[in-house]
Amino acid sequence: MQWSDPTDYSHCQALANNARLAMIDVIRYLSVRDPNNGLNIAILSCRAFTKANPIDHQTWRIHLSSSGVHVVCENPIWGVTFDRQTFAKDPRIAALAWER
Repeated sequence: MQWSDPTDYSHCQALANNARLAMIDVIRYLSVRDPNNGLNIAILSCRAFTKANPIDHQTWRIHLSSSGVHVVCENPIWGVTFDRQTFAKDPRIAALAWER
């Protein structure tokens, strides 16, 4: 499927542009990289937010290691890990020198 290409985002961008023209504010879609087929949300317009100002702030850190990528939220404490195989279909990342 064209929308699940790991490096060519042109079809996704075209879909988002058409959605904006149709006054669609949010697109829910399956993650290309999540091995469990988790959901992502693309927010296309500020209208999707119910408040004018942020109600919460979070700090996120990204850690790269020889095993993959670990993403951590500091408050509330939460994290997710993506092993190296998650990026294997993306030639831009697959060639990364993971061992340092």
